[in-house]
Amino acid sequence: MTHLFRIAVMLVACLWVSGAPATGFAEESALSIHLDRREATLNDTLKLTVHIAGAEDTPRPAEIPGLEDFVVTSGGTSSQIRMDHTGVLKSSEHVYFIQPKKTGRFTIGPASLTIDGIQHTSNILTLTIESPSGNDQTSSGPVFLTAELDRPHVYVEQSAVYVLRLYLKARAGDLSLVLPESDHLSFQQLGKPSEYRTTIEGEPWQAVEVRYAVTPSAPGRYAIPPSRIRMTLYEAGRNPRRGFFDDPLFSSSRGRPVTVRSGPVELQVSPLPEDGRPGRFSGLVGDFRMQARLDPASLRAGESATLTVTIEGRGNAQRIPNLSLPAIEHVKTYGDQPSLEYRDGGEVPEAVKTMKWALVPERPGRYAIPPLALDFFDPSAGRYRTIEAPPLALEVSPGNQAEAGSQITAIRTSPPPEDGTGPAALGQDILPVHTAPITLSSGDRLPPNPLHAGLVLLGPALAVGVAGIVVRLRQRTSRAASRLRARKAARRFFARFGNGGLSAEELAAALRDYLNDRFQLALGVLTPHEAAAILEGRGVRKDLAARFSALAAEVDGALYTGKRQTATGTREDIPDLIRQIEKELP
Repeated sequence: MTHLFRIAVMLVACLWVSGAPATGFAEESALSIHLDRREATLNDTLKLTVHIAGAEDTPRPAEIPGLEDFVVTSGGTSSQIRMDHTGVLKSSEHVYFIQPKKTGRFTIGPASLTIDGIQHTSNILTLTIESPSGNDQTSSGPVFLTAELDRPHVYVEQSAVYVLRLYLKARAGDLSLVLPESDHLSFQQLGKPSEYRTTIEGEPWQAVEVRYAVTPSAPGRYAIPPSRIRMTLYEAGRNPRRGFFDDPLFSSSRGRPVTVRSGPVELQVSPLPEDGRPGRFSGLVGDFRMQARLDPASLRAGESATLTVTIEGRGNAQRIPNLSLPAIEHVKTYGDQPSLEYRDGGEVPEAVKTMKWALVPERPGRYAIPPLALDFFDPSAGRYRTIEAPPLALEVSPGNQAEAGSQITAIRTSPPPEDGTGPAALGQDILPVHTAPITLSSGDRLPPNPLHAGLVLLGPALAVGVAGIVVRLRQRTSRAASRLRARKAARRFFARFGNGGLSAEELAAALRDYLNDRFQLALGVLTPHEAAAILEGRGVRKDLAARFSALAAEVDGALYTGKRQTATGTREDIPDLIRQIEKELP
């Protein structure tokens, strides 16, 4: 009953306020901005509040200069109504979460806003952003990220395992990982992320671990930049201003955007040695083994056997060459398409490449199968190795032509019995069976018309067939139109982008329409996380989806800071990003 009473009082107060005279409002609006702190690090997310006194609702957010070096996310809007002896006072607050992109000293403001033809300006804030201390590994907050390599030194084309661990004390959602970008380094995820609980300095943490194989293509010393994870962190909190909505009936958790960074790591990459390098070396690096089998090992001339060679191991398996089987005299060979598969083998998956040949001997005899060899560099031993398949032999015996001819036999027939007990005699005991066509109609009725009977029997089937054809044609036409629209999505985006110079509003609309056309969607508003989820769901690489999401977030930042008409679409990498996404899509 207490909750219902409070709700009733609140409704009565709102109705009284809505009917209050406008003379109780403040004549002029006061605009001010506030930060929850003035010093922070690159790992921190700050809360920026825009307070507007004297106005409950504003047609558009205030323009706030100085936010170009921050990722800006809207945190919502709230309105307050206060009553005193002067009348009714209204105010509103717009909350933004800002995440710094670089270190330095920044000036934010003054914010400006026009209400009822009156220009209002706010105060000016200064903010200092510093680099995080140490390796950015701290457990003082509710979340932090670590990065490490399983080995500091590798050879060219040898993979190191890059391990990221995210530690959490609060509930998080909308996680988006941005891996470091470095020339001559490629990242490939190993398995699925794992979750577990752990203890750090006596305190419990929830940990999420993901592993990547980092493969260098050139020698040198690499300083791998930090990885970043963007997320929404949910921490239960209450409004410090007490009122009707302070009741537990209306309390809820608030999401706060947070970006955490790992520490940088270093990797030393040595070139492959020149000494001892085989002439047929394909660049294969790792640890591999080879097996071969012949099935069957003995047969007759004209039959076929299958030679199967399997190469298994860990390393840059895409460099395993397609082996060539030397010619065998009097044996025809037919090669099959090689296959490369990966299977779970611990921290690093194990690769299996299979090659097959069909062997058809033309004459009897014993045939030695030439051994196949494979060269690779073994980084654990620091030298080149050569492995061979074991020797095999095929025994071929002569074919049996007589046995083949005996497979054709004559079918003999026996004459009917002479005692009249055969089928002909038995047939007389059965009611007469017509052995010639007769007319089944009687009297003066006309015989049935075969054409009419055929139409009656086939008419429904023909109608159903025609209807099915019409439906299929309509479906094909609709699918063809959708495919045509999808194929032209990128072309329409490039036409709108032109040579750049789009405003933030125009670029946001172009990006939204591109996704709608490409995937037959009907998005009204495009959020960065939604864009990344759509692209990853269609098979686009995570790094490209993350770049698209970052671009959408940058456009949102321009919109939130009131720079709708500012030329944001001038970068040359935007059309290049769309082209790379198109290459990933079927």
